[in-house]
Amino acid sequence: MQLPPSGSTVWSISPYRENFYIRNSINRYGVLSSMPFTYNADESFDLYVQVTSPGAYNESNWLLPTPPSGPFNLTTRIYQPKKELLDGTYKLPPVTRVPRPPLLQTFCHFANRSQILKTLTALSIASVVLTVGIFAATGAAAQAQAPAADAKPATPAAKPAKAAKPAAKAPAKAPEMVREPRALALLKGMSERLAAAKSMSFTSVVTYEHPSLLGPALAFTTRSEVLVQRPDKLRVLTLGDGPATEFYYDGKKMMAFAPAENFVAVADAPPTIEATLKTAYNSAAIYYPFTDLILTDPYAVIADGVTLAFYIGQSKVVGGTTTEMLAFATNDVFVQVWIGAEDKLPRKMNAVFRADPLRLRHQLDLSNWQLDPAVPADAFSSAKIASATPIAFARPEVPKLPPGFKPIGLGKSAKPKTQ
Repeated sequence: MQLPPSGSTVWSISPYRENFYIRNSINRYGVLSSMPFTYNADESFDLYVQVTSPGAYNESNWLLPTPPSGPFNLTTRIYQPKKELLDGTYKLPPVTRVPRPPLLQTFCHFANRSQILKTLTALSIASVVLTVGIFAATGAAAQAQAPAADAKPATPAAKPAKAAKPAAKAPAKAPEMVREPRALALLKGMSERLAAAKSMSFTSVVTYEHPSLLGPALAFTTRSEVLVQRPDKLRVLTLGDGPATEFYYDGKKMMAFAPAENFVAVADAPPTIEATLKTAYNSAAIYYPFTDLILTDPYAVIADGVTLAFYIGQSKVVGGTTTEMLAFATNDVFVQVWIGAEDKLPRKMNAVFRADPLRLRHQLDLSNWQLDPAVPADAFSSAKIASATPIAFARPEVPKLPPGFKPIGLGKSAKPKTQ
């Protein structure tokens, strides 16, 4: 059985009840063609539509916890549909009820894993052009309703037979992961420019996504003004959205201050910015997405574990200047970067964590760069702290981090550069 024919090879399946997404305990509201499914020996895979988990091994193929009773429907969306789908030649695989004591499980069966194994190159290009492609294509999204999961089968329930692979075409080879020298050179040039600065300041705007109760992600944004003086001073003033916070490190102490609540947490700090940020994360869950950019050797951290890197092209939109676009990936994260063509400074970074089934995007915009500015002697503390109520410098009760999230730059210490 062939996967849905589309020009973009992008499809999704979502369950609905009365035209709304179904609330569920794992915050999953559908499956996408880019998800890391678990495959059968013949390279097909099963999608489980059931109330309870199909087990840890198959959980990546679990559409979502369906309602214990009552009707619902499955909607398949196929972007840039091809002619054979529009004229009805292609038929969606049926939903089949399969008795499997003690639970009744239903699943959709798709074959030909090679058709959905896409290179990260293709995924990154899709992130740039997919929006245009979807709406420019005739019949932007073909939608097909699958039978309700509680519909009675016409014949005794049985597992669907595995579809035979077409004999005419050999399976496509999985694309080779490459590390393009041009992309790595741009990352290294950016890192060297940052590492050479003895002090720097910039504005960081972080946008991260979180699924809403209806399914589509909501975006939340924080803005921070950052001041760095190597090797042992840091100030981060986070103004909003959300509660304002201030972080100071003066080489001896690190201080986390909440101005609205007038709380302050103070602790002894290690002698370097890198060691202090690691201690702040381990002891109090304080982490900044720009951490890897202000370490002693950014390239050693960014390039560690890179399995794929490629150059995309130039942009004249991001940051109000000409930037070089590239992308790289490790086993944990896929990142797209915009670097100033002339000044070699990072202007934007988008990250998607591999283990996140919803592929939520984390975006970092960087602006107002100043390298080696004059820094006032009193910049790394605040007089307001003296009258604040002290609290423990400890990890708060925080929501669970996104699936697959691993702070970049805090996993292992980069070797300090020799002078």
